[in-house]
Amino acid sequence: MPRLFILFAVCLSIATPAQAQVRVNLLTEEYAPFNYLEDGRLTGIGADMVRAMSEMLGIPFKARILPWKRAYQQALTDPDTALFSTTRLPTREEDFQWVGPLFEVQDYLFGNDQFAMEINNLDEARDVGSILVQNGGGSHVYLKSLGFQNLQPYTVTDKQLVMLTMGRVDLIYLSDLSAYYQLRINGMASDKIKPVFRLKKAELYLVFAKTADPQIVASWQDAFEQVRATGRREQIIRRYLPRASADASGSY
Repeated sequence: MPRLFILFAVCLSIATPAQAQVRVNLLTEEYAPFNYLEDGRLTGIGADMVRAMSEMLGIPFKARILPWKRAYQQALTDPDTALFSTTRLPTREEDFQWVGPLFEVQDYLFGNDQFAMEINNLDEARDVGSILVQNGGGSHVYLKSLGFQNLQPYTVTDKQLVMLTMGRVDLIYLSDLSAYYQLRINGMASDKIKPVFRLKKAELYLVFAKTADPQIVASWQDAFEQVRATGRREQIIRRYLPRASADASGSY
């Protein structure tokens, strides 16, 4: 009996580092196709990436959906919280510890099929009447940092493209993946919108507060590297967007 007790204690000690990961509170937002609920299950490219990483760590995947600003603020200050999918920007660089990149996207300004103005640079984009951006999201932060005054923030839904095609805004800031997905779920033909200005490539990450335990962060990064090495990252992206390449460059 003492031998069995010693063996049990050793097993517990071996499991302790992995079990410590359970204390991480995973947060995300509702933003398809990256993270969203489908039949009560959290799914999406980012969600499935973090789920796969959790499997590599041997821990259950459980994440809460919150409004972006609330989730972001909690991730900034709570060392036991991690947030996905977060765009990496210079203005955010020193605020977090970064795990990933989970995936990459190409950002554009899109207009509807009636948009006639030619946009050749950011100065010309500043002259447009209105640009739809996610309230507090990467698009909002990025253009605001460049001095844009013509931004119209929105709360995330799947109807942003409807607003664009109805002419309620002049342009919308979207990634190639988001545009492709929203066309598909809204049953729209691809010629209903057009990219009018190519912006930056963006990488999206799982982020931890600066005060989070570096060893826990490193374990999540190791799990990500394993997911990428096995080819699951590419499989996840193709599951949602069959035409998209593994680096999510899209076709725009």
